[in-house]
Amino acid sequence: MLAQSAFCSRIVDPSPLLTWSQPSSVSLADNAIDDPSSLLAADWTAESYDDCVKLDLSGNPLRHPDAAATLQQLCATVPVVVIADGGLSCHYEYDGICMPPA
Repeated sequence: MLAQSAFCSRIVDPSPLLTWSQPSSVSLADNAIDDPSSLLAADWTAESYDDCVKLDLSGNPLRHPDAAATLQQLCATVPVVVIADGGLSCHYEYDGICMPPA
């Protein structure tokens, strides 16, 4: 798995990253993403914490009315650890796979 970065690239729509093979981490920090709902289509899988996709959305406006609910749904269905501002960070908890190590 690869680490990908599109830091500070004025990205509005994160959906193109869904065409990549599963990354180990993606930094979309400091872009212009308001609506993260396209990320719900990710078909990433994980068998251990190391397989979880680390997704950095910090510094994005995430102002869409459903952004918080969308990120919670993403973390409930996709093996991901989301880093976001304003208390929107979350992680996939199924069998504790993507819970940050203690």
